[in-house]
Amino acid sequence: MRRLRLPGVLLLVVLASATVRWANHLRRSQLPGGDPAAGWFCTDPDSLYHMRRVERLLTEGRVSQSDPLLGAPLRDTPLVVPEDPLGSQRNASPGPAIPWPPAYTHILGLLASPAGASAPAVRR
Repeated sequence: MRRLRLPGVLLLVVLASATVRWANHLRRSQLPGGDPAAGWFCTDPDSLYHMRRVERLLTEGRVSQSDPLLGAPLRDTPLVVPEDPLGSQRNASPGPAIPWPPAYTHILGLLASPAGASAPAVRR
């Protein structure tokens, strides 16, 4: 009986993980209108945010150090911007500081830039 315990536990783990993947696949395959051309969505919020950062990089030409929509539920709350000892503000643009370094966004921007136009006016 003891010899069957480990394979039984492993089988339960495999079945549980397969069930989660299957349920996630069902959620992704049920697109609006049932047609893949009708819409696209992503179930990973981190990927969506990195895509938003790349879009801002391609639109603005640089990776922003702050994001006014990062704290969206608290958007109407006045933001306190810390000051340097010299009195100049650290964040010139509004919004909380983005906690991720810009290297990943630069790499994604380099990979995405050949796919689109180089000038923001042409892309729109």
